Amino acid sequence: NLFDYAEVVQAASFLKVLQNYKNDVPLLSVLKSPFFSFTDAELYEIKQSAPKTKFFHEALFEARLNGSLTEKVNNFFATISKYKNVALARGGIYALKKAIVETPFECVTLSKFNGKKKLELVNDFITKISSIDDEPDLPNVINAIEVLNESLKASDSASPGGTVSFMTIHKSKGLEFPVVFLSNLAKKTPNITDPVLC
Repeated sequence: NLFDYAEVVQAASFLKVLQNYKNDVPLLSVLKSPFFSFTDAELYEIKQSAPKTKFFHEALFEARLNGSLTEKVNNFFATISKYKNVALARGGIYALKKAIVETPFECVTLSKFNGKKKLELVNDFITKISSIDDEPDLPNVINAIEVLNESLKASDSASPGGTVSFMTIHKSKGLEFPVVFLSNLAKKTPNITDPVLC
């Protein structure tokens, strides 16, 4: 699944933040990503600087005006504003491609282990969402991301008839099978009182 890769999630989150930065999950993903490279300590400092705020985006908004990270936070808002304008003029996909090249995202990703492959996965993600909806405006691109995510989840969970699926307990969560085989149980006798097994 493409969404198993952090770089793909970060690219999708970037588009979601362009549409609405007030969704804290994609916002935090983008802030920590190579697009902006905020550290955990910096994110903690932002939230702690505005203890009365309920949501992270509110603390981030307040951090524009005061605090030691004012410059970095203002850079975030300026960059998002810039690429939002690009998305409005040329479409979300174009804005994402431009941001990947113009921000540190591409360089940082390429410097990682298997960086070239990770960047190819991001480009594959862009190609797939482009093929779902040829309307470039941001809401359609965001919808295409959701459609792609759902179709990948469905294809991950569906096994062709007459086949055997091998997966971890975590991977099988939420799925139902008529027959389940647990391997390697002979190696160690499970503790019957263990609440997970009861």
